[in-house]
Amino acid sequence: MGLKMDLRNGVVNQAGVSKGRTHTCLSKVSWKKKVETLCIFLHCSSILLLPWLYFFMWTIPCSWPFLIFYTIHEYIFDKSLITGECINKKSGWLCRSSYYKHMCDYFPIRIHKTVELKPTFKQISVKRYRYPRILRFLPSTLLKWFERTHLVAKNPEIKVSKQRSGPRYIFGYHPHGIIAFGICGAFMGDGLGTTTIFPGIECFLLTLASQFMLPFYRNYLTASGVGLVTKQGIRALLDRDRSVAIVIGGASESLLSHPGSNSLILNRRKGFIRLALEMTGTGTYCKAHPTDTDICLVPVYGFGETDVYNSYDPQNHIEKGLHYNLFISYLSRALHALQEKIKSGFGFTLPFFWSRGIFNYDFGLLPNRSPINVVVGKPICVKRLFGNVPGDPVTDQEVDHYHKIYVRSLLSLFQKNEAKYLQSKHCNIEVVG
Repeated sequence: MGLKMDLRNGVVNQAGVSKGRTHTCLSKVSWKKKVETLCIFLHCSSILLLPWLYFFMWTIPCSWPFLIFYTIHEYIFDKSLITGECINKKSGWLCRSSYYKHMCDYFPIRIHKTVELKPTFKQISVKRYRYPRILRFLPSTLLKWFERTHLVAKNPEIKVSKQRSGPRYIFGYHPHGIIAFGICGAFMGDGLGTTTIFPGIECFLLTLASQFMLPFYRNYLTASGVGLVTKQGIRALLDRDRSVAIVIGGASESLLSHPGSNSLILNRRKGFIRLALEMTGTGTYCKAHPTDTDICLVPVYGFGETDVYNSYDPQNHIEKGLHYNLFISYLSRALHALQEKIKSGFGFTLPFFWSRGIFNYDFGLLPNRSPINVVVGKPICVKRLFGNVPGDPVTDQEVDHYHKIYVRSLLSLFQKNEAKYLQSKHCNIEVVG
């Protein structure tokens, strides 16, 4: 039998030989895909490249004054992540740039809403009178004297400002996957046009405090609209009437990620519900509008999140290894113990994963081009129950009540959309912890 090659798919077929993937010539790849690959490479490697740039600049003496000022300011005086001032560090230019759009088109990532979400803010126009801009540096007393003598007159200006008009949202994303690219595409930057899909809602993606310890990388995160996933950090953003997006499963769930899986860590994740109950109805907006909903929980599922990386799960090989190779069993136990130790020490873990490279499709650390569909579910309005009022201590009964509603809503969201966005090879959703 002759050798047949499918050049378009890069597959070699021969009688008696299994199909395998071959390299694709880089010259055959369109410039659009090349730019997308560059953007996803920069995003994935920024956690290494930006800290490396910081330490490399210490080898250049003329940059020492800047580095000393930067280090003291960022690590001693900057408290914006726990005070909520990080909302002012979000760069509109970066978020609206084509960088995030190319990054989302790489997979591609798409966002879908099942219901309309009530805007947190509405825009209002306020007419005001101000002195000419060229004279505003002068003392106010001098400007008033000019106005009385009719030398200067105030000019009318229309200022568009935001006014609170609806609830704040806590978006809970599932599953974690290896890196949670779906939630990054939806709420980090504005590559999917989320601000247009959900107008009047300003959402901040939250991540671990350990990532803000990396120099320069912390500035990349804050400029992209990323906040701190601690109780203090979440409170600071909600107090400023912003919404937050949290990957609920965390580091433990990333160890369950492999292509086709939909396993979730959710039974023990109740802190975000307790925080919502603590804060609902306590702000100035609720005192002025006591009948309005203050905080809503929104389940979000990323269909295809676990398909972008291949992974090795040592836990699955521990019992299998006893049957056919004792060495594999011992190695799997050692790798699993290493993952657990890293998770307990640093708050995140190190899944063993691989995918494709920059110039090849056989091996590397860039994610595979596999579609991720982020589906936003119906909001769950949070109110105090069982005779409790805003400001009272939160009871376990209230937390369990909303946790059951949240789990049912998430499972319903998955079942209604799995036929549309998942391939047949996928397992059904399963809450394992």
